[in-house]
Amino acid sequence: MAISGRSLPRLASVVFPALMLMAPDALAQQERTAAGKWQCQHASQSRNNNPFDTWTYNFVLTLGADGAFQVEGSYYSMSAGFSVATSAQGQWQQGVYQQTGNQAVAAQGQEVRQDGTTLPFVLVFLNVTPNVMSNNHNGPAGAILTHCQRS
Repeated sequence: MAISGRSLPRLASVVFPALMLMAPDALAQQERTAAGKWQCQHASQSRNNNPFDTWTYNFVLTLGADGAFQVEGSYYSMSAGFSVATSAQGQWQQGVYQQTGNQAVAAQGQEVRQDGTTLPFVLVFLNVTPNVMSNNHNGPAGAILTHCQRS
């Protein structure tokens, strides 16, 4: 089951401001040391426990040295109560986030779910080490937590 139409604007209000932090002028480009395979969990929890805004992804993220990424995994919606296979692809970049001096990764592309739903796919990691990438974003609609371990 797809994220409901009414929850997409709230989701976008949380995710896309975080992506804007990664605008080219805020991210000094450098070597793509994060390239490789990662096992990831990506989850949203709404502030008011709305099941339409509470979801999780479990997936393998492959970051290519050429700047392309691929995702294969599953999406679980609390409102639907079951998982749907999903995949995504697009482009990613790595650099130093100038506000903190930390390594950062941003990925943006297109997701296609087994049920035919197509959505924008966005990942932002403001904490990147050789074996872990993570981010915790709290916004007005709730929290989005992302954690990846190099596999």
